[in-house]
Amino acid sequence: MATRSGLAPFIKLASSMRTALAGIDAALLHGLSNERVKSANNKLRLLTRFAFGFHSPGFLISLALLKLSGLCPPLPGRL
Repeated sequence: MATRSGLAPFIKLASSMRTALAGIDAALLHGLSNERVKSANNKLRLLTRFAFGFHSPGFLISLALLKLSGLCPPLPGRL
């Protein structure tokens, strides 16, 4: 109906939705989106800034594992 309306903005919207229809279906049916990937990417960028100045990438890797993996190791002196 949007393409038959003759209005340029609706025609452009309809063509954009037609090309992204698979992604729209996945987002609505399964709750899938790129937001989790973008969130993890931003967290990794922040951790990279924290790890700047250390001599090896091991510190960054351990920070990323602690922050993004959901692991919560027991800390000494804590219950």
